[in-house]
Amino acid sequence: MDQVLARMAELAREGDYALAGEEIDAALAEEDAAHTARKIRLLDSGIEAALLDDNTARAADLLIRKADLEAGGKAALEDLRMLFFA
Repeated sequence: MDQVLARMAELAREGDYALAGEEIDAALAEEDAAHTARKIRLLDSGIEAALLDDNTARAADLLIRKADLEAGGKAALEDLRMLFFA
């Protein structure tokens, strides 16, 4: 993050505000992707633990949360159907 902010400051000093904004947008997208990947790993671990505990209600809840996350909002019925046939 410090590198991105330093690069942005450098570009701003040079007057290249558009490129500075693009640098921020790229860094934000990278952060979002990393955050989503971490959440998916946590959800996968929770699903596995729930199934091992024979807690199908919790596993189903976590599967839906994972589908919603992967869909970028609320998963469509087809997304949920794919959970059972994947």
